[in-house]
Amino acid sequence: MRIIQRVWRTDDRLTEIMETLVTSGSAFLKHLNHSPELQSLFQANLKKQKHVSNTGTSHSLSYAAHRFDSQVKPLAHFLLSFEAALATAMQVQSLRAGDDYGKDAASFLSFLVGKAGAENILQTALMVDAGDMVMCLLRFFDRATFDVALMGEQLHLFCQKLDWAFNKKHILELEDSFTGHALRLLAKTHIVRIPGQKWGSGPLTVGGPGFVAAATRQRCLARMQAFVVLAVQTVRAEFPSFEPLQCFGIFALRERSLVGDVASKLERVAMFCSVDASALRSKYQHFLTKAVSYYRSQASCSSFDAWRHVMLQEARAKGRSMESLAPELFRAVAQLGAFTGCTTSCVEVTHSVQDWLWPKRRNKHLSLQCEVNEITIATSPPGQAADAKTIAVARDVWRTVYGRPRAIQRAARQDKGKERSKGKRSKTLGGFFKRARAAVTHHARHHKIRSIQQVGYDAAPGAAAVWSEKMNNELDFLAETLGDTAVSLTVSQAEKQEDAFHACILGGQLKQPDFTPGQAEEAKKRKARALTLQQERAEQAEKRRNTCSFTAVRLCAGQKCYFQPGISDNLGREAVNMKRVRLTRRWIEADWFVLERIGDMATQNLAWAACLLGGFLVDATYMQDAVAGNPSGEPRGVCVAFKAALGTKRRVWCSARFQQLDVYQTMAACVGQAGSQWKFVDLEDFCRERGKRNASLKAIAFVTDDEQESFVQELGSNCVFTRETFITKLARMDVKHTTLGVCGL
Repeated sequence: MRIIQRVWRTDDRLTEIMETLVTSGSAFLKHLNHSPELQSLFQANLKKQKHVSNTGTSHSLSYAAHRFDSQVKPLAHFLLSFEAALATAMQVQSLRAGDDYGKDAASFLSFLVGKAGAENILQTALMVDAGDMVMCLLRFFDRATFDVALMGEQLHLFCQKLDWAFNKKHILELEDSFTGHALRLLAKTHIVRIPGQKWGSGPLTVGGPGFVAAATRQRCLARMQAFVVLAVQTVRAEFPSFEPLQCFGIFALRERSLVGDVASKLERVAMFCSVDASALRSKYQHFLTKAVSYYRSQASCSSFDAWRHVMLQEARAKGRSMESLAPELFRAVAQLGAFTGCTTSCVEVTHSVQDWLWPKRRNKHLSLQCEVNEITIATSPPGQAADAKTIAVARDVWRTVYGRPRAIQRAARQDKGKERSKGKRSKTLGGFFKRARAAVTHHARHHKIRSIQQVGYDAAPGAAAVWSEKMNNELDFLAETLGDTAVSLTVSQAEKQEDAFHACILGGQLKQPDFTPGQAEEAKKRKARALTLQQERAEQAEKRRNTCSFTAVRLCAGQKCYFQPGISDNLGREAVNMKRVRLTRRWIEADWFVLERIGDMATQNLAWAACLLGGFLVDATYMQDAVAGNPSGEPRGVCVAFKAALGTKRRVWCSARFQQLDVYQTMAACVGQAGSQWKFVDLEDFCRERGKRNASLKAIAFVTDDEQESFVQELGSNCVFTRETFITKLARMDVKHTTLGVCGL
């Protein structure tokens, strides 16, 4: 729901469309929904509509801010009943010319006429298609029994749809979509009469030949590409890849190509379940082929059911239990089953529980007894109510409520055996949604993308023409929400993409022939802002080149190096012989931390130590070239140079709920180091230290995410940190970049 509501508000044109058609008190479609008189006119015109669309009652036009589908359905109903809504508006503005209904009907018609109206209609159709993609994603998460392992696949499919439809612009060519329906509507001419407005050179029309020019389509698609940029960032902020639920995507069996980095996710699952990673990896590979084979052989089967079945089958064959057969995999799969049904929608959970009970319609004479039976069955825990009794009660209720009417209706038809003419079935709103979803999903599944983040990067150049300050603010908000889940290696890609984004603004792509004066003024502001950002980027790059030279991170004699277990011993010997460094087994004393790969969860303590104590965090490739040299002159690999994030005379306080053991143990080891002037203090001493000058440089408080807001108000934002914000905000200020352009973890 946030993908639609927050993102659409950043675009003034999309906000205007929503307010004019649906949300505001003067919206004509809202009058059609609430006024019985207007409803009767609308239903009569709906029957006369040339392209019959049985969209149901006018209640499909209802809007409720707390229901995400009501953001899209009123717009969809308006498009399918466009001719009827147009005819009703012309009738209302004539019959009710003196009251609010007549004025709102005239405003509604003014919003649709001319080339500007054609752009509004096309933009509305694109919004419906985009909103339906969001609805499909939200419906997946709102089911009480959704497959947790398929979360990553669904998010990937959602971004595939956005990329195929708006980045590649295929939505304009798809006939079974609301955009295709809108283009067919706009290809015809609808004459409109608005009292008080002169015809001028001709009558006022909605649609017609040449109304949807190439520039109009480009502007509409540019707004949707801006939507794609923000929607992708919202998805990344709402579903960060490091969350445990995302890591359980390794158990997905339908699309194995979308699982991603299995090794790193297995390590995270092992840490989450407190099991051995190597044993989990071994059992995972052993059962994977069997689980995939069983999953594909079943018509309807969840990932959890498939893994449980193959493990149970082998355990029974060997006469053992699943837990004794593969204890590590058993705990992980059990956790997968525990996560099943983690939906945030209580309404959907309630409905899914009630679906297997009685239908909504009941015989009025037996309604009380039916409710009693329903409550009894729903509240009885499994095993306490006898199955036979439950089934008997259900049969009695069905026979009494539905069996008797059906027995009466079983009389033979008078025209039995005769061939009857088949009437033309009208299109329904649900059927149109179904066909559009099927078509978009079919094309999107065959359209591969490199990554979710890349979809946003590809959409940014096209969105440059409509990018606004509100969108920048929303992007900044999402960046703060996302934190540092976008690892440092993608920073250079983001900078390149942002430079391309500014180049599109400065390259003259905003010069469209039919720009209004207001749009031209906004374009000038965006161009000026792009120039300012480019100058700031150039100044930052120059400052980085002047202050962060490569020579500052060379190996020096006497420095202590800590090598992660598993790295070849020969590399350590070469470092000792050629660079005269010293090796240490105590990482608390190290100046260099040599890791197999930077960014692994298993090496997070070493990253914290380098951040707290100051030092160089390098991978094995960088150390190899730093020791032996490289013909190109610069080592390959990654090197992150940290100054000491905590200097002398530090006071550290941790809240009682802060139980990040790995972080706390690292800090405790640093505090206990010989000669250290750090000190753990209680809250009273911390507040006293906080009141002194430069207190933000001398005192740091660690709290949980839930406590952060209250302690920030009490102690200030400069000294209160969570586990994530400390490494991303405070430590990053002390990062010294190398010539490779890589910053902190």
